[in-house]
Amino acid sequence: MIVTGLSERDKSKIRVEIDGQFAFVLYKGELSRYGVKQGEELSPENYRIITQEILPKRVKLRAMNLLKSRAYTTMQLREKLRAGEYSEEFIALAIDYVSSFGYLDDRMYAADFVEYNKESKSKRRIQMDLQKKGISKELFEEVWEETAGDAQKELETKEFVAKTGGGAVEAAVNGKKEVLRLVLNEEIVDPEDIETLQDAIVAAVNEAMRQADSASAELMGKMTGGLGGLPF
Repeated sequence: MIVTGLSERDKSKIRVEIDGQFAFVLYKGELSRYGVKQGEELSPENYRIITQEILPKRVKLRAMNLLKSRAYTTMQLREKLRAGEYSEEFIALAIDYVSSFGYLDDRMYAADFVEYNKESKSKRRIQMDLQKKGISKELFEEVWEETAGDAQKELETKEFVAKTGGGAVEAAVNGKKEVLRLVLNEEIVDPEDIETLQDAIVAAVNEAMRQADSASAELMGKMTGGLGGLPF
């Protein structure tokens, strides 16, 4: 193994070529430590230390440090490590390492992204954004269905309250359109004018139902992404 090229990558790092091929990047101080000299042979033992001890440890540490500052998808982390000129073998090693601790999780990334953006973006827009980050359509759909299910359960338990007759009648329904309670002010209960009471009750219930329908339609719009989320 002959060192055929040494070129400065930045102020502290050097790109190393061996036998005419790019091999790895080392810090300047490591060149003399491991006998990396232009035109000279690199000993098998030093090559082993560099490729089996130094660089694997370094790429894992780099991946961990990146994930400390923000979340990444697998694709984003891979691209970031490629920018550091680590080999695909070392990158795969680092990804497996951080994934084993749960620090890299595309499903969790997608779920958090959907949760954060579902109120302001359509389904299609979110899918496109995640696709650019390396999240597959299949994984997105799984996460979206889970999110839709949670939102539907939340809607079903939500209360919608309406009042009529200046607050004399109050009706409450849930997202499943079940009447939860009906509150009447004794002052409007007139045995000789039952029709007015009935009208007030019907009006209050209908308004509460309308609120539930509106919330359900809004949720459906978000979950389908509007007409753009339909297959036609």
